[in-house]
Amino acid sequence: MRTLSEGASGRIARTVMEAVEGEIAAWKNSPAEANETLHRVDVGDAATQLIARPLLGPGPDLFGAMIWVGRVGDSPRPPRGVLPFTWNSGHRLVELPPQLPDAFTRGSRYDGRRTLTAPEAFRLFEIDNSFDLIRKVLGREPKSFWSGLVKLRRVDASRASMHLAMVSGDASEPELWRGIIHEVSVPSTGTWESLESATLAAIPTLSGDSYFALVDIKKMRLIRWITDPLPDIQWKGMVDDRDTPHPEDVPRIFAVAADLFAGKKDHGGVSGVRLRRFGGGWTVVDGEGALVRSPDGAGPQLGLIQLKIVGETNDPDPVPVTDTGHPGLG
Repeated sequence: MRTLSEGASGRIARTVMEAVEGEIAAWKNSPAEANETLHRVDVGDAATQLIARPLLGPGPDLFGAMIWVGRVGDSPRPPRGVLPFTWNSGHRLVELPPQLPDAFTRGSRYDGRRTLTAPEAFRLFEIDNSFDLIRKVLGREPKSFWSGLVKLRRVDASRASMHLAMVSGDASEPELWRGIIHEVSVPSTGTWESLESATLAAIPTLSGDSYFALVDIKKMRLIRWITDPLPDIQWKGMVDDRDTPHPEDVPRIFAVAADLFAGKKDHGGVSGVRLRRFGGGWTVVDGEGALVRSPDGAGPQLGLIQLKIVGETNDPDPVPVTDTGHPGLG
């Protein structure tokens, strides 16, 4: 209502809003049949036209509406790029709709899959204040809301300005977030990559074998790469739900994670961890991690891990592709 009032008088805005609410109510009843609609709104001597477009996400579910309001006879602007999605904080997967707008695929890192792991999503979208977003989505607070600035990473190094808004489910499904990313008309002015993270990102170009990432300690699940990703590794959720480490190495990893999770240690390490490679075989790494402290001490426990490549092995892979991996701590 506030946005509509900025471009129209109060009476027109109220009438337009009533028409929009009527369309949304109809779309909710039959989202699969929702289509663009055109309305003429007459208030006094004013004649206003309204174009309402449904925003359908994965499912299909109704995620929102795109509204254009103008004078009768005006040509509507081309619709801006909008991307509805869901984020499952339990599975750490982003689900995308069947068709993505050109604004999100042209020149981007997107490879066409309907689901993205958390690290892949953070490679596709650069989030302002991403630490706050991570803490929020890893929590289980029903009907929680988050919004902020986003930039779409492109291979040509340009950045498309976007805005992100998302809300978690009710008490029956607080881990399921529904969100929308949309283009904005003015360039974003948020603070983006810090000097510290840019410096960390340069480390592999110097040593060639050290990589840094942010993890959820409770699940020992990768959340975001600080450097470029470790190459050729099949991370959980990319192909199936198997743990990435060899099953003989998983208990050693969670033994260290349990001490961090319980507050017994602030840092720890595991050597000789085998990580499943695409196409078979394992990359062997030494891992070291430390707790990431938040200023207020709230939110899920996060850790910064360093992975250093120390070799490769072709040990047999005893884990069936139907395995769902370690359930995590707690």
